[in-house]
Amino acid sequence: MLIAIISLAVVSVGSAVAFIIYEKNKKKQIGLPKKKISNKNFNKFYQKFYLLSSRFRLTNNILLRVRKKVETLAVYDEYSLRRQVAQTMVTIISVILVIILALMVIRPGWLISFWIMVGLVFATDLMIDFFIVRIEKKLLPQIKEFLNRLRYFYAQTHMIDEASFESINYTGSEMKVQAQRIHSTLTSVNPEEEQLKYEEIAPNRFLKVISGLMVLVKEKGDVIDPEKERGTAFTRGIAAITKELNLEIMYRSKLAYRLRFLAPLTLIPIIFALPIQSAIVYLFPIMSRFYESRIGFLGAIFIYAFSIGMYFVIRKIKDVSDVSYQTKLNKIQWEKRLYEKFKIVRLIVKIFSPNYKTVSYAKKSQLIKDANEPLEVEWLTLRQLVLSVITLIILVSGMFYAHKSESQSALYNIIPSSMMTSNVSDEEYEEFKKTTDFDREMIMKLQSASEFTANGIMQTIANQMGIDEVENPKVKQAYDRIMDKYTIVENAYFKWWELLIILLIVFGIWYIPEILLHLQKKLRRKDMENEVHQFLTIISILREFNSIGVLTLLVWLERFSVTFKEPLQKCILNFDSGPEEALEELSNDISFEAFQQIVERLKLSISRLSVKEAFEDIELEREFYLEQREEYNNRSITNRGDFAKLASVSPVASLIILYVMIPIIYISTIHLQSMMTGF
Repeated sequence: MLIAIISLAVVSVGSAVAFIIYEKNKKKQIGLPKKKISNKNFNKFYQKFYLLSSRFRLTNNILLRVRKKVETLAVYDEYSLRRQVAQTMVTIISVILVIILALMVIRPGWLISFWIMVGLVFATDLMIDFFIVRIEKKLLPQIKEFLNRLRYFYAQTHMIDEASFESINYTGSEMKVQAQRIHSTLTSVNPEEEQLKYEEIAPNRFLKVISGLMVLVKEKGDVIDPEKERGTAFTRGIAAITKELNLEIMYRSKLAYRLRFLAPLTLIPIIFALPIQSAIVYLFPIMSRFYESRIGFLGAIFIYAFSIGMYFVIRKIKDVSDVSYQTKLNKIQWEKRLYEKFKIVRLIVKIFSPNYKTVSYAKKSQLIKDANEPLEVEWLTLRQLVLSVITLIILVSGMFYAHKSESQSALYNIIPSSMMTSNVSDEEYEEFKKTTDFDREMIMKLQSASEFTANGIMQTIANQMGIDEVENPKVKQAYDRIMDKYTIVENAYFKWWELLIILLIVFGIWYIPEILLHLQKKLRRKDMENEVHQFLTIISILREFNSIGVLTLLVWLERFSVTFKEPLQKCILNFDSGPEEALEELSNDISFEAFQQIVERLKLSISRLSVKEAFEDIELEREFYLEQREEYNNRSITNRGDFAKLASVSPVASLIILYVMIPIIYISTIHLQSMMTGF
């Protein structure tokens, strides 16, 4: 959990640092920035740092998020972008290390350190909302305005480069950076090569398609269809992109409005848990026993963990960024290294893994493939084992700590359980302290005794208190009090049913990696649907150009693909060996029905029809997609909003139940027992 907090802090601070760097260099950017490298050694260090960070799962996730922010704020080539991202990460990691070192020097305690880290996360999250998210929100409407101006100036000049140049002056500051880069691509010596470079660092898919379409028109020329009487191929393409852009803007705007102010609500229990506990203990000192007991300890752990978990959930719900393609580097897989290096690990994994060529093994293998996770079945089993063992160690250690805390509370807690208020004078406090010391001394004698009887204990208590009569009510009261504490101390050990509960929890934890793979599979299916719909838009634009063939169309689809990128690359490489065989292999590699329909039409384009004829009715498909997408967006906004509201109030509800209602029931039960004993 602490690692997750630090990771979020790193990303948040990194976004703020990226914004500061952007503002510093913003005035210096004209067209394609040419960043001078003043120190080659530092530049090599940043490039190596980028590659090294991309090989680890945790640092790679942080790296991609920082990269997303940096490429939104400014335009670089891939080499300079990596340098800027690495420089930003080195800066923010240094800031985090300084904060950690300061905490180690000051040594304020784990709870205060935890609060400082949470405060850092909250503060930087506000900075993200104010700086980064604000820029992302402004970029999409500015793209729309740029398209409107581009269409207007193109209708006047019918020259794409001049229309692009004129449109730059009417765009906002965020889009102006991107528009200048697109214009420099159009006017370069090799527009197609520069376009490929821009696609690597473009902030979203809309800019990729827009720049690609503009370069295509510049290189191939525009196409006018007199039968349709609705403009040229370029203007129809711009209109299609604008429709999708409008849907995306409305979706993000409505979702942001539904989820406003929900994330900070999840941090309320973390901020007010300790003050509420202190106030209740001050008013009712008996409650200290509850908060120091196992239930109180586990309740506090649950509240902190649940609040932070819901905070991350809401942040994930708010994230609607485009899926970006990640180049598969030689990433360090800890499961692979652990499995291949130690023979004992392989033997243990073999015990828990399904046998090869069994139904269970085939299902897991297919699940991993559908989720697009770089794993083997044995590595997945090892991940489950490690997660379960870590959970087992944490729960067992926490249970031992809770028993120890409960025992210490019974031995050293000064305020008696029957004390309902905090109005204790100094004389009463000293009397309670003497009573606690006396009870602790008697309990230790009982623990060291081989055997004892009730009469013997009462006689010892009477002798210690200087009372001759064993039947004295004070002796009886002291005996009941001491035996209650003795019972608590003797029962403060690890019980078999606690182990059973822990094993049941560990059993549930075992399936978490598989559940995550199922969720990833479901999300990937949605990504596949969105990508196919994007393909329909691209094909509806490209089919208007007579020079577009099947291979060119495949190249365009591969350039804008994320989910299907690798199968498309494989198909392009094998296309010269046999177009029909390559397309057949592509159809076998991807079982998604909507994509297979596109492949079937591509097969017709090779043997019988032209690309334009094969996709003649694609406009109907795209219109259906737009209606389907709008309906899905409405459902998504409702579902995300309802779930986010539930996630935001759940931590507050858990705080009220665990820190207020249950303690009140506890105090009432103890007081009732005390009253019944008095009678």
